[in-house]
Amino acid sequence: MLIEDPFNYATGNLNGLGSWTSSGSQPDIVVASGNLSVSGLAASTGNKINWSGAGRNSYKPFAGPASGTIYFSFIFRPNATPTAATLIASLNSASTTKRLCIHLGTDNRLGLSHNAGTVTYGGSALVNGTDYLVVGSLEIVTGSANDIYRLWVAPASSTFGGTEPAVSAQTTSTSDTTFTSGRFYFQRDANTPSADADELRVGVSWAEVTPVGVPLTGVKLGFTTQPSNTSLGTTMSPVVVQVQAADSSAVASNNVPVTLTLTSGTGTLGGTLTQNTDASGKATFSNLNIDQPGTKQFTATASGIGVGLTNAVSAAFTITNVGGGGGGNNGNGPVITSIRYLPVGIVLSGTNGAPGSNYNVLATSDFTTNVSTWVPASYANFDANGNFLITNPAASILASQYYRLLTTSNTKLVPPSLTQSPQNLTVAVGQTATFTVGADGPQLSYQWFFGGTAIPGAHNATLVITNAQAGNAGNYFVIVANGAGQAASGTAVLRVGNYAPSITLQPVGETNYTGGTAIFRVAADGTQPLVYQWYKNNNSTPVSGGTNAALALAGLQLTDAGNYFVIVSGPVAPPATSSSAALVVNSAPTALPDTNMVGFAALTGVTGGLGGSNVFVGDYLSLSNYVRHIEPLIIYVTNLIPGPGPTVDQYCYVYGNNKSIIGVGTNAGLSGSDLRINATNIIVQNLYLPVPPGGTNDGITIDGGTKGTGKFVWIDHCTVSNAQDGSIDITKGADYVTISWCKFIYAPKTPSFTHELVNLIGSSDTDFVNNNPFHVTIHHCWYADNAIERMPSVRHGLVHVFNNYYTCSGNNYCVRTRIGSEVFVENNFFSGIQNPWELLTTTGATGLLRATGNNVTGPGDTSYGNTWVNGWYPGQSLIPGTDTLPNLLPIPYDYTNALHSATDAAYYVPNYAGNGKYPYVP
Repeated sequence: MLIEDPFNYATGNLNGLGSWTSSGSQPDIVVASGNLSVSGLAASTGNKINWSGAGRNSYKPFAGPASGTIYFSFIFRPNATPTAATLIASLNSASTTKRLCIHLGTDNRLGLSHNAGTVTYGGSALVNGTDYLVVGSLEIVTGSANDIYRLWVAPASSTFGGTEPAVSAQTTSTSDTTFTSGRFYFQRDANTPSADADELRVGVSWAEVTPVGVPLTGVKLGFTTQPSNTSLGTTMSPVVVQVQAADSSAVASNNVPVTLTLTSGTGTLGGTLTQNTDASGKATFSNLNIDQPGTKQFTATASGIGVGLTNAVSAAFTITNVGGGGGGNNGNGPVITSIRYLPVGIVLSGTNGAPGSNYNVLATSDFTTNVSTWVPASYANFDANGNFLITNPAASILASQYYRLLTTSNTKLVPPSLTQSPQNLTVAVGQTATFTVGADGPQLSYQWFFGGTAIPGAHNATLVITNAQAGNAGNYFVIVANGAGQAASGTAVLRVGNYAPSITLQPVGETNYTGGTAIFRVAADGTQPLVYQWYKNNNSTPVSGGTNAALALAGLQLTDAGNYFVIVSGPVAPPATSSSAALVVNSAPTALPDTNMVGFAALTGVTGGLGGSNVFVGDYLSLSNYVRHIEPLIIYVTNLIPGPGPTVDQYCYVYGNNKSIIGVGTNAGLSGSDLRINATNIIVQNLYLPVPPGGTNDGITIDGGTKGTGKFVWIDHCTVSNAQDGSIDITKGADYVTISWCKFIYAPKTPSFTHELVNLIGSSDTDFVNNNPFHVTIHHCWYADNAIERMPSVRHGLVHVFNNYYTCSGNNYCVRTRIGSEVFVENNFFSGIQNPWELLTTTGATGLLRATGNNVTGPGDTSYGNTWVNGWYPGQSLIPGTDTLPNLLPIPYDYTNALHSATDAAYYVPNYAGNGKYPYVP
């Protein structure tokens, strides 16, 4: 601590006590008996100071740092409102008077200025006779850049002893001379009314100047999630009641019974009306409903161990009465007024929305289910008159479909997606034939078809045909649907009878390296059961373990090179022999890869913090502070830093331009916090960015946001695991970005797709700032286990995707071109995945894509176990990858030294991508 003064002095003039000095000839501020206090803050000791006399200024010196951030805090109690704005305190350098100044205005609000100049007031008016914690900071920026001044008034007690709140009450900045040594002033002028202060602290971190006191004591209940408007007969959105301290801070109080009653408005409140609080002091009510329309209010009451806590009364909310198809809601909120079933689908229209605001259409085939399970089916904005009209494709296999309006749009539509189509099958007469489809998505319904006609009762993911006869032979497919749409599988052919085996998909040769894994696959048809045996070089000796349709050869050696084939036999002769597939095994490359910066980031000359100071960080507070500094910095992360936790902002904002953020060793990074890059000229290297179980954040988000640019960025050799919506996304004005040598991985999907999405470029069809496309290079990245989509998905982008390695089996697609994009897919290696590339058509100009030098040539090329599925998602289609890219090709930068063949990429990427790899460790 630079200063810690509880004013433990005898009453009288402050001048001369504890290094306090008066700057004028008049008597200084006085010490008075008594203390001030703030709930949650360490208890006050000693006495307090008072401005009630005719005093002028008193200051206390300290040995201030020449760089970094200085924090200060004191407890302040106004006793009267000033008749004119008055200066009450300042933080100064010995060489600069009145540097950071705090003022009390005529409306009793506190304000911030530089050198007592223009004052910026913020927050609410202070109540006379009430104690408030005041916290300020001076961020010293060397050179000609502006220093930054911040002021917080009555910050939440939950931040005490921890992390600086993300947004301060007031902020200003200006250029100053070099900070030498420090002085903290309490000041008085002719306008200063009676006021008290206590517990002055000056330090170098938020935690130092906000020490935590005794645990908060719960004295009342409070609604932290208010009841929301809803329609009659519908389960309400969850309502949360919190045990709170006197200042409304949350208090951890487990197993307090809390009961909700309807105390305003008519009707019966249904659901579970008493809930016990969890360990954080929250009671959550998730199944409430009310049987009469009108305006209502809840009262929350504690019992049991919570007896004595003051009741809480909720905000007013409305239950609307929406009749079937055209009913009104008495003017309360939006209403669906028309439902028409047309050849194009179901057309919904309505009125009474907030003009220009967002809405979602939710759908279900079973209206008795909880609204939380309904499927987002579409979204848009109300027009200028509050009306809407939207066409939602009807799922043809659903016997009924119900809709509701939600006046908040999350834009995450979830129609079904197919992960596995049914396969051709041949069985003998009397045998059982089983077809299976794999699909992801919520509330799935199935309908199987035979010869184009729906099979009654065939509504499961598996279709079982017992005692198959000649009449069962033919074509089968399935449609999978939910309220948001439907997807049709490919056709599978059932043959019934005695058929000798035949090869329907021949194995394909490949080139690999020592230590790698080669996989040969074959598909065969014939009366079941079929038996497989693989051989090498026409040798009569079977390959050990080669008894499946796929042959995997791991840990390859030079001696494994040769020609491989398979013999498929069954109950009907003769067996079938496949063609031979050549395996070429080369010695693993010995040359280290070129890992220098290339791509669009290099084109703009990204340098990061080059020329700035080196700083080392091992905690979240230090990291979040340094990335906001104005001057260039090279920030070395020394360990895996835990994020700030679920109760505060999950973003670590990079607002300061010219920064390099580099992990040290093999396990340095940031856990549980989205690194949000809103600055220019940024390098991020060798970081591990995991999302812990239960976490909700993304990995890295690069965007302009509201405070920055997100331009000229290089992300290199990072590993992102389990990001909840995007591992690295580039949106909202970000530009000239290179992502290189990174690894993206997810835990197994349980029970199915839950948003394992990797790289989104362009957040929406309208994310096209100033008609400027995103310029992005993604190269030598490993899309590994359980990545499912967006590798990348591109809107309005000029994107070069080269030398990446895809092993994310079970995915939906890898590279997708969308509205207004040009994507060059060059020399990538795809292994055992679905749809290496595809097109999604929505609005605007159709996206373009060109693919060259990859280990697959396009739709229909099933080499290396890859598959191609068309129409698995509404608007999706397969494309050959032969488009002309007029704005992207030729590539505008030199990447000759970085480019490998697709086969070499399959060696280099798994060996060198991700954090803790060369060149960051030997």
